[in-house]
Amino acid sequence: MDINFIINKIKLENKIYSDAELAQVLNVTPSAISNWKARENVPVSVIKKYCFNNNKDIKNYLEGGEFLDVKIKQNTKIKGENMLGGELLESQKDLIEYQREDIRNKEKKIKKLKKALNNKQGESTHWDKLNFDFKVEVSIKMNKLKLHRRIESISNFKPMIKKLGYTKSELEGLWKIGYEFQSFNDHPIERIMDDKTKKRIWKDANTLPVLFESLKDMIGNHYIPVPIIYIHKNKTRVPSMSYNKINWLTMNVISKIEFF
Repeated sequence: MDINFIINKIKLENKIYSDAELAQVLNVTPSAISNWKARENVPVSVIKKYCFNNNKDIKNYLEGGEFLDVKIKQNTKIKGENMLGGELLESQKDLIEYQREDIRNKEKKIKKLKKALNNKQGESTHWDKLNFDFKVEVSIKMNKLKLHRRIESISNFKPMIKKLGYTKSELEGLWKIGYEFQSFNDHPIERIMDDKTKKRIWKDANTLPVLFESLKDMIGNHYIPVPIIYIHKNKTRVPSMSYNKINWLTMNVISKIEFF
C-alpha cells in the first residue's frame, strides 16, 4: 500500500490539497492522517468506506502500479525554483498543478473583488452627494419567494405636503410607518402612484428574490435608481426619482427621493 498515492488520489478527486480538508472528506481527525503518514499505512476500512460512499472501485486505490511507475526527475523545477530533493510522483505533480491553478483562480477573484470594492467606493461617494427631498428607510423580508416590506422611517414630510397636496396625517396613513410587513402590491402608498409605476414596482418585486440569491454575498451595497410618478391630491401627476441603496445581507433599503 502506497499511502502517498492513496492520499493524493483522493485529494485530486475532491479538488482539495490540505490534510485538514482530506480529514473532512474521510470523516476522520487531522491527527489520524498524521498517524497514517507516520506509520505509512491507511486503514483499509477507511478506504472501503470512502469507495462505498463515492461509488469507487477499491482496486484503483490499492493497486496503483501504472500510476506509481510514472516518475519525473529528481529536483524537478517549477517556475525556475528547485523542489526539495527526492523523487516526485506523477500524482504529486498533478496535485501541485492543481494548487497552482487554485492560486491563480484566487488571485483573479481577489482582483475582481478589489475592482468591485473600488466601484462601490465610487458609488458611495456619488450616493453621499445626491440631492433629495426626503429619505425613506425600508426593511424587506422574503416569504415563499415573495418580498414584503415595512416602512421604518421617513426623514421629512414637508416636501410631500407641498408637492402632493396631502396633509401630514394623510401621508402618514399612506406610508404606514412602523406598521407590519406588507406585500408590495398591498401597500397603501401605491394608492398615490400611477399604474405604470406600480406595474414596474410589482415586476421588480417578483424578480428581486432571484437577484437576492445571486447578490447577497456582494461587497458593499447595490444602487438602483427607480423613476416614480406620484398622483397629486388633485389627480395631477408628479414625477420623481427614487435612488435606492440596498444592503443584500441585511435586506435593508434606503431611498432618497427627489421631486422634479
